[in-house]
Amino acid sequence: MQLVSTLELRQLSQRDGSNKAFNPAYGHMPPVYLTQLVASWWYWHTPEMALSREMQKNPFLMMDADTNPVEAHLYLGLIPLVLVCCVCGDVIRRRMTHTHWKTWAILSVAGIVYSFGWLVPLFRHLPGFGFFMGPGRYTMVSCLGLAIIAALVLDVLQRRQRTIMRTLVTLIITALTLADVLKSAEPPVCDALVVAQPPIDGLPESWVAKALQEDDLTSPVRLLLGGPNIGNLYGVSSVPQYLGLGPAEYFASDSVLETQPTLLEEIFPSVEQMIRLKGMAVTHVLTSDEVKNLSDQCELVANGPDAFLNRVWGRGGAYCYLYRLKQPKLRVSAVPEASLKAWDMSFHRPSEIEFKVELATSAKVELCELMFPGWIAFVDDQPAKPVSPSGFGRTLEIAEGSHTIRWIYDPRSFRIGVLISLLTLIGLIVFCRP
Repeated sequence: MQLVSTLELRQLSQRDGSNKAFNPAYGHMPPVYLTQLVASWWYWHTPEMALSREMQKNPFLMMDADTNPVEAHLYLGLIPLVLVCCVCGDVIRRRMTHTHWKTWAILSVAGIVYSFGWLVPLFRHLPGFGFFMGPGRYTMVSCLGLAIIAALVLDVLQRRQRTIMRTLVTLIITALTLADVLKSAEPPVCDALVVAQPPIDGLPESWVAKALQEDDLTSPVRLLLGGPNIGNLYGVSSVPQYLGLGPAEYFASDSVLETQPTLLEEIFPSVEQMIRLKGMAVTHVLTSDEVKNLSDQCELVANGPDAFLNRVWGRGGAYCYLYRLKQPKLRVSAVPEASLKAWDMSFHRPSEIEFKVELATSAKVELCELMFPGWIAFVDDQPAKPVSPSGFGRTLEIAEGSHTIRWIYDPRSFRIGVLISLLTLIGLIVFCRP
């Protein structure tokens, strides 16, 4: 049930091949990076190594994607590596006849080969492989497989020893390997830092969150703020970025929004940007610096250091600035505009939205939300056919009078997935009984 829905999202997302910024090969492991298996103590984790791009400059192996030391990391420990190498001996292999070491060896090699990124152009069309970047992550499979093989070899070498000796040797090897892995990875191989107090703890004290939630002039609020989905944590809708696997509309060139003024002398938001902001029903703009040449269609609401945002951005006590559009587009609108006498939002949930409208004449009523497959409409509890098949707007033809409009997210892909899962479960019960 998850796979079918994900496949649908994949086909309609920025990862369908139309967005050049998304490259599934990013985070691959160049073949020369395999030297880290034996070189971690020597030079691998030096700062110069982590920042160097020379390791990728290999003729005929060049990739059109960058890498990073986190996803392209593979270190097993020196003792386990020596144990794995013992498989080359005929005596050890004969004693491992009744184990599954060959299966783990094949999986380990396959993980390493795929991590090189060579197979990404082919495998990206298969379910799962083309959804995310970082083929170097498949070395986790390799690390697991090699660790199991090392354990099997150790078991073979200790079969004739007494239990107390086997236990003692295993504990010593475990302790040395743990110290090896921890010490060889200094500085730590990571791209994030653990902080004592997470930024989300500052949300209850955020003046921005309070200002947005208490703004009765422009409700419901939609905020323009840099950073994927940060504005949503204020409890409001936000644009322009969508974190992760997102609908392609969020990444289209005609939907790109500048979140900060690029030049001090330029008016912000620009005329072109203001058209886009109103088209998306944006009501507020939050910037990290004061806008010197503010558009006459915006006004300053408040400014000051924010307990939440400053921790997210790591800006200490710096000020941030909240602006309001003077005449934003309403979340609900109609064509012709004069036909909409009044509207009221009943509730707004992630998978269900209901609002009431009063029309002087029949009109096209638009809810300014993404028209994604799976959203179905009801007018006065009767099914209604949307006018708009896609885009930033869900439009219905509505007759004059007072009506209740309800949008529900009920994707067919999920129902098909549930049916496949149920049939598979029944098949397992029927055909796999002992």
